Amino acid sequence: MMNKKIIFALIFSILIVGLFMGNVNAKDNIETDVVTGNVYTCYFYTPLEVFNAQVTFGSNNALTVSSFSGFGFYLPLGDLFTVGYYASQASIGQQTGDIVMLLAGAGFDQFVGGTGTILLQYSEVYFVAFGGFQAV
Repeated sequence: MMNKKIIFALIFSILIVGLFMGNVNAKDNIETDVVTGNVYTCYFYTPLEVFNAQVTFGSNNALTVSSFSGFGFYLPLGDLFTVGYYASQASIGQQTGDIVMLLAGAGFDQFVGGTGTILLQYSEVYFVAFGGFQAV
């Protein structure tokens, strides 16, 4: 049962990233990344809970999420970015434990959005979609 969820989440994530790649390929040249140095108010949609958080894309490719006391990194490429984030003893809904978030997304002017997976306690995989706007 869990294997089907993992396969579905990976395939869906690849499809979403493929859709965002068209945005970069359509341009004559790749612009500088749009998320570096910005703070976004993001809404995360998971089967566990819908929650919001301030997400900070630091100038040194460090990433912070205000809802969790963890650490992360991001890799920008034009309008696209990928995120890896880890937090120990984080709470999402009624669940508490170590989480690993792997996200892929894109920035559009003052907005970001994307999809990915959350690995909870290294055994439960949940799909996540997120969207947000730049905080002033």
